[in-house]
Amino acid sequence: MGAEKILSMSNKGIIQNNKSSFSTLYRLVDMLLITSIFFTMLIILNVKIDSDVMGLLFVNIVSYNLCAEALDLYRSWRTASTTIMIRSVTIGWMISAFVTSTFAYLFPSLVHLDNFVVISWLVISVVALTSWRVAFRQILFHHRRQGHNSRKAIVIGATASGYSLSNQIIDNERLGIKFSGIYDDRTIERIPHEFSNQIAGNIEDAINKAKNGEID
Repeated sequence: MGAEKILSMSNKGIIQNNKSSFSTLYRLVDMLLITSIFFTMLIILNVKIDSDVMGLLFVNIVSYNLCAEALDLYRSWRTASTTIMIRSVTIGWMISAFVTSTFAYLFPSLVHLDNFVVISWLVISVVALTSWRVAFRQILFHHRRQGHNSRKAIVIGATASGYSLSNQIIDNERLGIKFSGIYDDRTIERIPHEFSNQIAGNIEDAINKAKNGEID
């Protein structure tokens, strides 16, 4: 077994950012925002809604979903920074916007929309996609600080890097990760003094806790 590693029942570990239970919510909200902004722009600018216009929306949604899967946008962002999350969403949207714009340019007879309409929709959408994520993330941070939606984690390896990792977990309550000790197979005499008071058991104990669902 490798050193410093946070165990999980799924054997994926929180550092690997496993799929979140919020994945479906993220997908639905994204599609709702993209679609509602599109139709709102058409209604405000008094543009006729027909099958040709719907084709452009279809191309955009399909290309964005493909980009989202490629960039893993719907994974858990619990341990990632807000900046990285926003950058990933923006990159995914820029690629899909390029595909959408190219489609509109190559098939003008099918997409009878003014450039202003298309550009406005694409710009407003990327702002909405990133803004709602930031707002929802802040809500989750507050929720986790209250002790909700939290996970219990342990660290394997009483080393300097393991100690540093445990401190990061303790200092970042917004992640919703509760630290449950360090596990090491060495005897207390062989463990550096500064780590000895945090030893909660050996690696076998850690494995049993994971199997029993006592840690996440």
